[in-house]
Amino acid sequence: MNKALTTLAGLASGAQVLGQPCTPQHITPPEPWWRASFGYAAATNARHLVIGDHSDASLCPVQQNCVNGAVHTYRFDSSLGQWRLRQTLFPSDIAPYYTFGGAVALHSERLVIGSPRSDLAAPDTGAAYVFDFDGERWVETGQIAPVEPYPLSGFGIAVAIRGSTALVGEPSRDWAWVYQETPSGWEVRKKLTPPDDPPINSEFGNAVAITDDWVFVAAHFDKSLGTHSGGVYVYRREAGGGLCFTQKLLAPDPEGVPEFGRAVAVDGNWLVVGAPRSTRTTGQGVAHIFELAGGRWEWRQEITHDEPVGIDGFGQTVALHGDTLVAGAPRRPSGPTYGAVYVFKRGATGEWRQTAQLDPAAETAPFGKSIATDGRWAVVGSPDETVGEVVATGAAYIFDLACLLCRADLDGDGELTFFDFLAFQNLFAAGDLRADFDGDGALTFFDFLAFQNEFAAGCA
Repeated sequence: MNKALTTLAGLASGAQVLGQPCTPQHITPPEPWWRASFGYAAATNARHLVIGDHSDASLCPVQQNCVNGAVHTYRFDSSLGQWRLRQTLFPSDIAPYYTFGGAVALHSERLVIGSPRSDLAAPDTGAAYVFDFDGERWVETGQIAPVEPYPLSGFGIAVAIRGSTALVGEPSRDWAWVYQETPSGWEVRKKLTPPDDPPINSEFGNAVAITDDWVFVAAHFDKSLGTHSGGVYVYRREAGGGLCFTQKLLAPDPEGVPEFGRAVAVDGNWLVVGAPRSTRTTGQGVAHIFELAGGRWEWRQEITHDEPVGIDGFGQTVALHGDTLVAGAPRRPSGPTYGAVYVFKRGATGEWRQTAQLDPAAETAPFGKSIATDGRWAVVGSPDETVGEVVATGAAYIFDLACLLCRADLDGDGELTFFDFLAFQNLFAAGDLRADFDGDGALTFFDFLAFQNEFAAGCA
């Protein structure tokens, strides 16, 4: 292996600076509606891309001036190199003012969609709807209704899905709900409330996340460390469907009113928590990184972007996949445009560093209101963008991270140098699959060759 490394090192005659982003694909609503919100929510994985528009009015009579909401699904067309619209989803009981598509969550071939003003249980009490992909189309397969319905409680504002388990936030009542799929439908397994009984109106359930082993419920108005300091409650999933509260995460440095927990994202042993009102030098907001270690989630790093300007709202939205973190600053001013999105990569040392800034191609705001990533694509919603002559219909941008980022930059410093060779060797020796450059799931000599090719090609 040292001989192979020597061959690679012979290429390191100087630093190669990483290049600029590729042009993103710009997606607009199939039927632009005045004051719609296309791009308000987003989700993606290797096979599907989903855009929510909770203000879609395509099924409403014009004279009612109402909104029903819709969710648009896309598949990647390799022949065109673009994502193409495949289907527009509505629930089977769709009605005016449902705000269907205000939240979306995707896991494998299953999709859960929040509809905070659905009449499924009672008027304006909210619901969530489950769709499964049958190989050709998305089909509604389940409905999740509140068991204690109350008007405008926010049931469905936040949703998460993992296999046969769904998580639904109801933040106006400081509740979150765990549902399980059964032969007779989706049934409640657990009603979650803050176990430390903080003051009311903590917005417990404003953001939720779930893995095979963990459940996370945020309360961004929690007052444990001060007004709107925020917190995240962590539960371990047990055999048989039970949950055990294990710890409460708080802002390590609760300067100002950080709203720690405004957004959460988890993948594997890494958790990111957005705190968009953290003051710091300009009030730009931060994101906090936690790592699972010894059965507990431990704080590792605070992340900010490189050029804070004013109250950017950085961390209001976050998305995480593997070693790729995407975080939005939808209030960042830039001329007539508001919003920017930043991409971070975890280097070989475990430190997360900014590697790219994503900006819209058109005058828009708030760019970054929603974001999603599967590690290859970054989807950014801009729900107030004007399309043509139709005011504020919304849009979404899809960035190809294979163009943006450089896999060979393993130390994450923005340059290709000899230190990336050393990082590769260390990862390979440790059996870390970040060294699996040929993508076959095993570490072999061919990974050295694949790494050599990517380093030699540079990053355009």
